[in-house]
Amino acid sequence: MNFVDLVGVTLRQAAPLMFAAYGGLFSYHVGIINIALEAEMLAGAFAALVVTAWTGNVELGLLGAMFAAGLLGLIFSLLIENLQANLVTTALGLNTLTIAFARLLMWVATGSRGAFVPQELATLPSLRIPLLSSVPVLQAFSGHSILVYGAWLAWAFTSLLLYHTPLGLRIRAVGENPEAARAVGLKIKSVRIMAQLLCAVLCGVGGAQLSLGDLRLFTSGMTAGKGFIALAAIYFGRGNPAFTTIACVLFGFFDGLQSRLQLWTEIPPQLAQMIPFLSVVVTLVLVSWREAHRRVRA
Repeated sequence: MNFVDLVGVTLRQAAPLMFAAYGGLFSYHVGIINIALEAEMLAGAFAALVVTAWTGNVELGLLGAMFAAGLLGLIFSLLIENLQANLVTTALGLNTLTIAFARLLMWVATGSRGAFVPQELATLPSLRIPLLSSVPVLQAFSGHSILVYGAWLAWAFTSLLLYHTPLGLRIRAVGENPEAARAVGLKIKSVRIMAQLLCAVLCGVGGAQLSLGDLRLFTSGMTAGKGFIALAAIYFGRGNPAFTTIACVLFGFFDGLQSRLQLWTEIPPQLAQMIPFLSVVVTLVLVSWREAHRRVRA
């Protein structure tokens, strides 16, 4: 078993989860359980690959990912805030609609019904760190796409915005006590919509990492439940960015482990593919047990 390869794949698998989870933190702190993270990631992945393939410019592809996911986040927030649509039903509907709409657009734009694999694609640049590249064990931390490292910058961005800016204070105030926030003059809907837009943009970047930095193709099932895993990471961390990051890295490790077990061993692939989802189930059970134990002691 190649330890360096396993660490490297863990970092790559954790990056899209981290972007989606940090986006979901804004929804979490504003008091919204956003099950549409999956749809926003998929929209970002599709837009990033298509725009990059058409223009040959990866920066435009990233902007396209943020715009597409942001548009979906705006639709989601308007439906639940202005039209008072049911949160869970709306999110699940958007997840299904995004998968179907992406398939339709892929067929119209490329003629493909399965996967879109551009022949020539400008991909995200890789960042090689000389000091790390020369050390055998630390090589795993060098040579990844810029968004893998950007995911860690997103951690700092999310933490600073949530806990050290007026907007972050408003977001947390609305989530903790909407009536008190309204009493001091905060516009509840505006704050919630802003939080949803921030969430969607970060999810879009996570989707771009999937299609441009990792797989370099698009299929309608490429997110493979990563939005829901990111949501589980948020609840594992109880809305804390640091603990959420630990959960994302943990889930990224199990996701990377299952892919490498299929290469390094002869176990059935179906069994290996269960590992990431079993890790999520076990983690959520432990979180629930911890909360129940804390209430009993209180």
